[in-house]
Amino acid sequence: MFYHNKLAFDMINKQTFDIVMKYRTDVLLNDKLKLSFVKQLQENTIYIPKKNNFIGINDQIAYGNYKSMRLYCLCVDNLLEICDSGIIYNPEKILQEHLKLCNINICKFIFNYRLVRRNSLRKNPNLQESPTPTF
Repeated sequence: MFYHNKLAFDMINKQTFDIVMKYRTDVLLNDKLKLSFVKQLQENTIYIPKKNNFIGINDQIAYGNYKSMRLYCLCVDNLLEICDSGIIYNPEKILQEHLKLCNINICKFIFNYRLVRRNSLRKNPNLQESPTPTF
């Protein structure tokens, strides 16, 4: 996961972007995504949903400015150091420790979404027809 985040970020042209967003492809939005927050981005800050933190921080959805997200996506570069520190091997915890090492602020926001799993497709056959929400 961390390696692929870095590879994906490296594909971004080095142009200036107002926002860079990372989310898993199995995320199903229950609310409309409003982009009004873009004007309020703080430097050196990553924005993540309040839920699904487990024993670290949510690694399913994140956004920030180009520089902050670049640091976010370089977690693989600190992986050995973080794992050697004796923390629990958990992606959410590893990401949290990486962001601490990079002195990145974390701002949590309320966002209603869920992950689409194979068994959720069986429970709701309509998801098979339209796995992405309409906006």
